Amino acid sequence: MAPAFASPVFLMNYPQAVSDYRCVVDAQGSQLIFERSTDGGQFNLKLLDLSTPNAEPVAFAPSLQLSTRPDWSWSSGQVAFDNGRGIWTAGGDGSNLQLLEGTADMIYPAWYPQADAMVVMNGQSTANPQPCSSEIDPNGSIVQAVMANDTVWAGMPSVNPTNANQIVFAGQFIGDQKSYNQDRNYIWFADRSTDPVTVRPLDRKAPSGSGFKPAFQGRAPWWSPDGKWVVFESDRSSAEGLYAIFIQDSAGENPAVQVTDCKWNANHAKWFPCGTKLVVSVLQSPPNRPRGIASLDVSPFVG
Repeated sequence: MAPAFASPVFLMNYPQAVSDYRCVVDAQGSQLIFERSTDGGQFNLKLLDLSTPNAEPVAFAPSLQLSTRPDWSWSSGQVAFDNGRGIWTAGGDGSNLQLLEGTADMIYPAWYPQADAMVVMNGQSTANPQPCSSEIDPNGSIVQAVMANDTVWAGMPSVNPTNANQIVFAGQFIGDQKSYNQDRNYIWFADRSTDPVTVRPLDRKAPSGSGFKPAFQGRAPWWSPDGKWVVFESDRSSAEGLYAIFIQDSAGENPAVQVTDCKWNANHAKWFPCGTKLVVSVLQSPPNRPRGIASLDVSPFVG
């Protein structure tokens, strides 16, 4: 029998007239970066000290009018994010802000374990397929143009912290489709240590060819610190299209397990360093639209 759904524990006081979205914590689990939008405006990154009770978030990159999709390197302390102009890096306090040249139309940066490279969702016109997962170095130069192969479109990626040859990404078999549609994604797995590169859906029962099956739909995957689990979001269990968080073993041998009730419309989960807790965006007060940032105790699901 599967454990009971995890209940969100909000990390700030809500309700608020804001919408808080994509989030990530530092290597100590004491600092949080997330996106905030006020009055339906553009998203900007905020930094929150989780170690200080009732702390208020502060602007992370106040000189930018837009900042989104952060990832925090647990080895170097650097933060990477995007804002339409390309991939940016900064210190954990927002200092040393730098735009990586040549990275326009790249989004969702995900650090390698040693912070010596990133994998990005590459939507540049020269990318083939477009979009694909590409590896870039800390200066923004492309190291590996296609991390998977030319049969799949690739969305948000994540690198295995214990095996840098392996990534997971939200993607779909191209087949006779005319364009990428994130709502038809599965979670995919690629291993570059094999020849040819292993490319398959993470769930070994999901079809790797044409014919989308909603029962395997998934987006925004993220690898656990020990490399044993992948967390992702999916609307597979909701007739209303609401999202829940799922966890699956990283070998894809067992079915994914639903972690949250669909009423929270949860998404973009990432791990705390302990490996038994997640940070996630959920509805502040279901079914109302504004979103907030919460933690989830998932120890019963990964024990």
